[in-house]
Amino acid sequence: MKLLKTYIFYFIFFAPVVLFAQQTEILPEGVVFSKMSEVERDALSPSEAQTIYNTDTGELNTFDGVEWVTVGGAKWSENANGIYFSETDKNVGIGAGASSSHRLYVAGDAYIADSLRAAGGRVLSHYDYEGTFNNNSSSGNLELLDREYSFGFGGSINNITKKIELKARGHIISDLQPEMTMYNTEEEETFVIDHNSVGAPNVELNSELGNRRIYLNAQSDAVGSSMDFYNMNNKRTIYINTNGSADEPYIAFYDNNGATKSIWDSDVSGDSRMTVDEVSITGGSDFAENFDIHDADNTEIQAGMLVSINPNSDGQLNICSEPYDHKLVGIISGAQGVEPGMMMGQKGSIADGAYPIALVGRVYVLIDESKGSIQPGDLLTSSDKAGYAMKVKRFKKAKGAIIGKALTATNEDGYALVLVNLQ
Repeated sequence: MKLLKTYIFYFIFFAPVVLFAQQTEILPEGVVFSKMSEVERDALSPSEAQTIYNTDTGELNTFDGVEWVTVGGAKWSENANGIYFSETDKNVGIGAGASSSHRLYVAGDAYIADSLRAAGGRVLSHYDYEGTFNNNSSSGNLELLDREYSFGFGGSINNITKKIELKARGHIISDLQPEMTMYNTEEEETFVIDHNSVGAPNVELNSELGNRRIYLNAQSDAVGSSMDFYNMNNKRTIYINTNGSADEPYIAFYDNNGATKSIWDSDVSGDSRMTVDEVSITGGSDFAENFDIHDADNTEIQAGMLVSINPNSDGQLNICSEPYDHKLVGIISGAQGVEPGMMMGQKGSIADGAYPIALVGRVYVLIDESKGSIQPGDLLTSSDKAGYAMKVKRFKKAKGAIIGKALTATNEDGYALVLVNLQ
């Protein structure tokens, strides 16, 4: 009886193990579970915690008492950090729900401790801090450089040279100097924005060979800003400076060899100044100064009239109405469309006024031909007709009252062109 009980005990305890061991093995290297397809698995009458190896999916399946589940759950499932994996399109989403059309979607900041890479031939290429390809990508559309705090865009399937580079130079945060550079197909710098070490940003435009053509420097608050233009010989030809030393702000012009030729200076001991070798004026033909005109006789003041000194009002003039007037000074400029070429006057002083009076040069004047017709070469003086000139006939009396010499005869409008030359 005792022996029978012993047989029954061993049968009950070891029979399931023997049956299970037909498909499950315990080896020194680990456990080998029963292998079956999903069809074979679903034909079982499993017990809770029974585990098999699914040959269809290559996963371990465990019966949880209700259904078969993959050991560890789905490949990616929602957890406390919001990580999702789509079995349908194999997209991954982190932080904001399952991704839709993106292979990887991250909601919020993403931090890469070391480097970001792409397979060869893709749009991402990684550089080490020396600036060389790590993965020898054939496209190089995006370049990342560590240690220099830099990255760049550019390249194509047949050209791996960089096109745009964004850089924060320096190896410590306090030493960062932001810079953006664009390159041409020869990898020459053609456009540079540089925030230099003293805190002033610069913009540089270069030629196709990388030679500087335009340079804009914001400088510091204590100095101001400046702009330089360069010629094909790489010589500065124009320099604009906003402020700084006593002779600024100003514009300087240089010849092709870089020698200073002219300066427009807005502040020289409180006054503006232009320094040039030669002045060429094409918009007018006479030198004029501004005067105020006192018209006691209510004569209509018009260009081309003769004017003389007003003895009763300092600095003012009268419309001349006295023949052979020794107080004669000039002609109101602007008649017949011939304008002053140079104007002088000092605002806010007695040496100023509303009318430009031609003192030297060529200007049209109204002619009184009742005293004789005018021919080129005739000397002209004042007439008794207000504002009009007439031909000089009494040379002794005209001494000191000659306005100039006629260059033309009188035209149909009653004007003659005169070379102003007070005598």
